[in-house]
Amino acid sequence: MLEPSQTASPGKGPALDRQSERRQITVLMTDLVGFTAFVEQTGEEAAFALVSQVSGLTTAAIHRHLGTVKNFTGDGILALFGTPTALEDGPLRACRAALEIQERLAGATDRIEAELGHRPKLRISLTTGPVVLGAVDSGESTGVTAHGDIVNLAARLQVEAVPGTVVMSDAMLRQVDGMVETEPAGVFHFKGKTEQQTIHRLLAVKDHASRFDAAVARGLTSYIGRITELAVLEEQLKHLNSVRVVDIVGDPGIGKSRLLYEFAQRRGADEGNATAGKLFGRRSGNALSAVHRGAAELVLAKHG
Repeated sequence: MLEPSQTASPGKGPALDRQSERRQITVLMTDLVGFTAFVEQTGEEAAFALVSQVSGLTTAAIHRHLGTVKNFTGDGILALFGTPTALEDGPLRACRAALEIQERLAGATDRIEAELGHRPKLRISLTTGPVVLGAVDSGESTGVTAHGDIVNLAARLQVEAVPGTVVMSDAMLRQVDGMVETEPAGVFHFKGKTEQQTIHRLLAVKDHASRFDAAVARGLTSYIGRITELAVLEEQLKHLNSVRVVDIVGDPGIGKSRLLYEFAQRRGADEGNATAGKLFGRRSGNALSAVHRGAAELVLAKHG
């Protein structure tokens, strides 16, 4: 359920109503190449079968990376990452989902062609930025939709994508810089945009990529605060007998990964101390140890 927002941010326009919320999200949009011609040649039944198969594998990949499918656009899908649950690594998850969609479709192309006589290809675009999530009441039904420039930009980027590829905006690349491999895909002037837009083609997500890893590579700022939290971890280590699990819970982006990193760095100096314990660097999608959707797990074990 959306949490109501009573006021707008300074300089962001009028206050939102109780059914609306401003949020930072990532948009993934797909388009099935040549669909109109396929419908004309084969009819509505074959078109429905094609869309059903492509949408099924697309939706599976989106859900696997914690995205939400908001709209089916006839021959495409609009998916959002970061709603209804905030994700601190939403842009990276969207990149993984987009590449997986293309991989799944490539693996199913021969089968679909044998059944329907068509080799499907998708164009996929990725953008990220602020939107207003709100309920739209048509009089008979109410649905939650996203309103914002990044949704329109995703639609325009998609048109310029080479079939079978994934493209992203400059803003999207800034969010995943250092975690993905890209190449230039052109500079375009879109209607309604005063400045030209640079497009980047997504090639791959780097091994063990995470937002925190990218921050470490760029260089971390001085660590200030979290004295109480570090003291709690030290206390847990001090009274360790064999194995102990510490759960760390907090909103996305609050600093769980950095806390674990700093704790590990400080304990490294005591490597020779048999009572110091050990931090297991088990990784999930976005951080040191098992940091996932607002929770982290730290496993401490005493030296043998």
